Order: sequence, then structure tokens, then C-alpha cells
Amino acid sequence: MLTLTALTLLCAAPQPPLRVIVRYEPDEFLAPQANAWHQEIELLTAFATAQGRSLELVRADTVSELIPSLLANKGDVIAAGLTVTTARKTQVAFTRPWRTVDEHLVAKKGAAHVPKDLKALVGRKVVVPKDSAYSESVLNVGALPVEKDGVASPTALAEALNAEELTVRDDYSSTGCAPTCPTFSRSSPSRPNGQSPSRCDPTTPRCARSSTPSSSNVRSPRV
Repeated sequence: MLTLTALTLLCAAPQPPLRVIVRYEPDEFLAPQANAWHQEIELLTAFATAQGRSLELVRADTVSELIPSLLANKGDVIAAGLTVTTARKTQVAFTRPWRTVDEHLVAKKGAAHVPKDLKALVGRKVVVPKDSAYSESVLNVGALPVEKDGVASPTALAEALNAEELTVRDDYSSTGCAPTCPTFSRSSPSRPNGQSPSRCDPTTPRCARSSTPSSSNVRSPRV
């Protein structure tokens, strides 16, 4: 019996790789974006190593493809900085949030008719990545989200700003842009929905901010 057990262990199949669905956007893996977005990859690499598994990256070209790819069993985990929302929670299970980000409304510096408060945003169009959580934030303040594919990268952000379009970015991806003052309040463990925005300094534009939890998404029973 001992001999048979040993043979069984020697012939056991290797552990399958942990398949991680990631978003490939232009400039996505260039610093500083790589450090912000892909800390999740580092966490999942350590998780896979602890289980004796390798890591396999599965490409999704847009935000819209992430959850459908997971539901189609093309991967085991999503690592793309997805915000925890009510709609997404009906489709996938989220891990414990590992970072909190602040959302900024940004516009081209010197552009005309840049809103300075939430009331000025009512009825205004704001460009956001398709199927992103930004749409919810924009709707909550009475603005009109214009969803487009492929606008999440720094290159697309620059193009939107050059066209004098309003858009929304997280704090770590809006560096170098001209932030405006309105805030988007959303539910999070650290800041209740509806909290008052930070005060705007009219001489030095700043971003009034709201915290939003971000998490990896795990659904497959293999993990």
C-alpha cells in the first residue's frame, strides 16, 4: 500500500495555472500606471506561488470584456482595478477590497465652461469608459455619461482633453491633468455616500474627492 501511494503521488498531474484576466489598453503597462493597476498581479502571483501554481495572463481588450470573459470560464480571476458596484456584485463575487482610490473630474486647462460645482454638471456630457463604474458616479450628480470603448488609457485621456471633453479619472491616473472641483460621492467603507465635497480654491484648481473601493474579482470554483 505504501508503494502504491508513492507511485500515485509521483504520477499526479501538475497544478493548472491560475488564469488571470487583465485589461490591455495602450500604455497600460507603462509607469506609473503599471505600478498602480498591477499591484493586483503581484498579489495574485504570490497567491499562485503559495499553491504551487504558475500565473497565466488572459487578455481582455476593454472593460466590457472583463466580466463576460470570467463568466465564460476564460479565466479564474479578474485583475483590472474594478470598483465594487451593486450591478457587478449580481454577476461576480469580490475579494476583500485592497485599495481605495479617489475619482477626479478632469478637463483641459483653460477650456471654456468648465463646471466649478455639482450644480453646473447637471445635464452636461461626461466621457467615460464603456461599462465602467464612472457612469454611475456621473449619473448620481445629474450629468450625462457618454460611454466609449478604449478611453481608459492615458493616450485616450489626452485626446479627450484636447477635444475639450469632460471626463473622470482615478487619482493615480489623472496626474498632469487639470482637475476641476466637483466631487462624485459614492458608497465606501471609509466615506459614506453623500458626504460633502472638499472646499475648492478658485485660484488653484483642485479635485474634491470621494473614496471608492477597488478589488480583484473571483468567481471560478477552481480558485
